[in-house]
Amino acid sequence: MANVSEVFRDYAESIEAEHEVREKVRDKLRVIETLARESSAMLQHVHQPSGFAKIADITAQAERHLVDQIRPALAELSSSVPASQFYRYYAMFNYTLMRLCHLCSLIHFLKEGQLLTRAATAQDWLQIGQSRADGFYLEVDDYLGGLIQTSNELARFAVNCVTNQDFERPVQICEFLSTLLAGFRLLNLKNDNLRKKFDSLKYDMKKVEEVVYDLSIRGLTKSPPTGALEDKGTSPNPSQGTPNAEGDDGPVKPQDG
Repeated sequence: MANVSEVFRDYAESIEAEHEVREKVRDKLRVIETLARESSAMLQHVHQPSGFAKIADITAQAERHLVDQIRPALAELSSSVPASQFYRYYAMFNYTLMRLCHLCSLIHFLKEGQLLTRAATAQDWLQIGQSRADGFYLEVDDYLGGLIQTSNELARFAVNCVTNQDFERPVQICEFLSTLLAGFRLLNLKNDNLRKKFDSLKYDMKKVEEVVYDLSIRGLTKSPPTGALEDKGTSPNPSQGTPNAEGDDGPVKPQDG
């Protein structure tokens, strides 16, 4: 029969080793989160009148900060997590990965006006894996959560664009969010955190559609996105009712006579 003291000594060593890994991960995370806040602060300048005319410079600065400082710090975090124990420590850094996905997708949209894919986010921007076989990798949920954070920021940005006399960019944002929303509707989301975040995407879409609608009825935009006016109930048929909260057409009132 094994000696009880020896058995528990092995347990103690195992617990101590895990504690050391967790402390190392926490230390790396503190650095990344500080750097991520700095990148976020840089991007906040696009909402200000003084920074609106310098969007290209602001995004370039944020991208350099991400590549030169956040990416190496993330590599250190990756090396601190044992490849076979990714999910043991996943809860410690998944929100941080989500936030980094948001920063990457926001910078990319401000530069290119397009969606940044998960593959490009992982390989080109963060330089981490895409699957469990890669050890430290980007989970699909973290990528999707980052996209929803970007939609929250773009809804705010659309309003500030109008304030700064840019009437075409809200149309671009509306088209992007419409495509993003259509993609999320293809997912079978359960009642979890991602499902709740998806609800905020629908609210962002509605907010931006209202901005575009107000611009279109004032003749301030050249090309309102397909579906924006219909969702606001501006069908040429005067008998059409007011759309409901989901964007569907309301009941049709009968014509007199």
